[in-house]
Amino acid sequence: MSWRNRTDFDGGFPTVKSPNPENAEALQMGIELAKKENADLVVATDPDCDRMGVAVRTAFGETQLLSGNQIGSLLAYYRTKKLFELGVLTKENAARGVIIKTFVTTDLQKAIAEHFGLRCVETLTGFKYIGAKLGKYECALPQDRQKNYVDLSEEETRRLRLEHSSFYVFGGEESFGYSGGDFVRTRTATAPPSCFAKSRPMPGRETKRWLNCWMRFTPSLVITSNETDRLLSKAQEEPPKFNAF
Repeated sequence: MSWRNRTDFDGGFPTVKSPNPENAEALQMGIELAKKENADLVVATDPDCDRMGVAVRTAFGETQLLSGNQIGSLLAYYRTKKLFELGVLTKENAARGVIIKTFVTTDLQKAIAEHFGLRCVETLTGFKYIGAKLGKYECALPQDRQKNYVDLSEEETRRLRLEHSSFYVFGGEESFGYSGGDFVRTRTATAPPSCFAKSRPMPGRETKRWLNCWMRFTPSLVITSNETDRLLSKAQEEPPKFNAF
């Protein structure tokens, strides 16, 4: 279901202070409708549909907002698990599969990749770097298959990548941007909502168990302004040293 006054076209976005789903306020009307209709899932995208925010119903009947790291990790796990169930990924070809994340995105996605035998590739912040990796994987294919690559079906390109290069399973950033296919080389919020709905971590115990598991992997870190000043001063006094690589 959708809430009507949020589907009317109005570039002023009068129903929210900010239409960015990274901000909890952007999902508030959807959360209120979910409570009224007893819905388990709330999904919101930004105006150009390249970021997705999510809220789910917990075992206690409350609506829990998820972070970009939580959403991305769940999508990465679901995509990987499903591809193994379908036989697309196997123990024999798992090393060809890759999950791509930025350096500032949670290492839980690295753990998910390791659990399934995939590779986890890290990039600088920005989806253009993830897209660049996908272009690199295409260039690793045999020259004769690169000529008509864009005209091939997903099944054909998937076979080529699993045989000759790297197969992109999932990629994302902590800033609510995700992608689950080589044919889209930037973040998108068109396919992720349906993918998230299919993963079904809700309602009830499954949501609570997953959130509790997440909290064990990602302890909170709070830095005060005074601590920030101290760290900056120390960095200026003793600049960090980096090894060339």
